[in-house]
Amino acid sequence: MRPLAACSLEVARVRSGSEVNRRQVSTGSTSLPPRSARFAGNGKVTVVQPNLLKKTIDADRVYRLSSPSPMLIHTEWESGSELGRPSRFLLYNTLLWDQTKLPVKTVVVLLRKEANSTDLTGVLTRTLPDEQEYLVWRYSVIRLWELPPDLFLASPGLTPLAPLGAVSEEDLPSLARQMQQIWSSLPESQIKELKSAAEVLMGLRFEDELLERLFDEVATMEESVIYQKILHKGEAKARSEALEIARETLVDIGTKQLGAPTENQRKIVERCGSLRRLRRMTVAAVDAPDWAAVLATK
Repeated sequence: MRPLAACSLEVARVRSGSEVNRRQVSTGSTSLPPRSARFAGNGKVTVVQPNLLKKTIDADRVYRLSSPSPMLIHTEWESGSELGRPSRFLLYNTLLWDQTKLPVKTVVVLLRKEANSTDLTGVLTRTLPDEQEYLVWRYSVIRLWELPPDLFLASPGLTPLAPLGAVSEEDLPSLARQMQQIWSSLPESQIKELKSAAEVLMGLRFEDELLERLFDEVATMEESVIYQKILHKGEAKARSEALEIARETLVDIGTKQLGAPTENQRKIVERCGSLRRLRRMTVAAVDAPDWAAVLATK
């Protein structure tokens, strides 16, 4: 079960390279075709050698639907914000089509309000000078904080996303009890994975102090923030066990998002003796570009 995007769909994780080959552009004359010349005006015209080789598809998650007709669902899970993302998503969409020859639907999932940006409108357009639009590309944008939490509670694999929905701090204790009740019928291994995912995702939106009070009250996430309370009681053995679980959780989530850490990177994780820093690194692993960025989290 995928903790961040658990669905009944078969996950087709795509990280393979896709090469786009183009012929070199060359000319023996400075003259241009009539239609091209009117774009140049009185400006200088230069020949550009495009560098389109070895473009790598680095999409977050790709799902293959078999019915009613084959297609791909390309999803991007965003917790941070920057302008220009639609162009990158279009590139992934195009490369996926080029690689599979299947229709590709792109869905951008914003995990928190801080991930929003003004250019995420659902439509990307491009125009030529003094010309009409030559490209109109449509994609979907899902802002989790606008959705009711019941939508995620309908499927056990989606429950970790429920706290990122339209939920206030006052609603959290009741929501956490609902999540615990849903998990109670699942195998222990799935419960552990879902609890870890829920803690990481909730950390994107809510403060540590609030989560500690929440988990103390509803007694749910035994491998996570509640260990802070045990630590305050001075139980050294419990602290050691809490650190071990926190390190394992970081490595598990980081591996799923970024690939396995190197031996040196794993040693850095093992040497970390701060539960709070391990938790912050685990949250960072959800959207970090690589392990170096995760381990740089203080």
